[in-house]
Amino acid sequence: MATYAARMEQAQPTLKNLENTIANTSSFAFNNYEKLPAELQPIAYRQFMQAARNFINAVLRRESGAVISPTEFAEARKQYLPQPGDNADILAQKEANRNIVYNSFKKGAGSAYQSLDELLGNTAVLPQNLPQTMTLPNGAVLTLQPDGTYE
Repeated sequence: MATYAARMEQAQPTLKNLENTIANTSSFAFNNYEKLPAELQPIAYRQFMQAARNFINAVLRRESGAVISPTEFAEARKQYLPQPGDNADILAQKEANRNIVYNSFKKGAGSAYQSLDELLGNTAVLPQNLPQTMTLPNGAVLTLQPDGTYE
């Protein structure tokens, strides 16, 4: 479950950043990009499709555990991802759908979940304003370490 949540977390910023680009692309152009060789496809389309595969494969693989059919993938793409012609309300609804699924997977992973920053070794990204020391009920004083733990 943690791996699926991490894949969703990785896809989310790209999907969000490209949602207006995709929504403002004509259906005709969008549907024909897939038929072009990768080097002729717009970079935004290629980035979007990579993030789409990452997100949808994580959701569907966890749900079914089996091979994902093209029909299942297409339906999930309509359910979760920006499509040409989507208006602001639909984009917001789809983003909420993605967030619900992501947060559900993250919660389901429990303590096994690690953020992308943790997985990639970016330990510099810690919550802001952590106290430098913490006093326990028994009087012991713990000091904040560079990795965000207290000793």
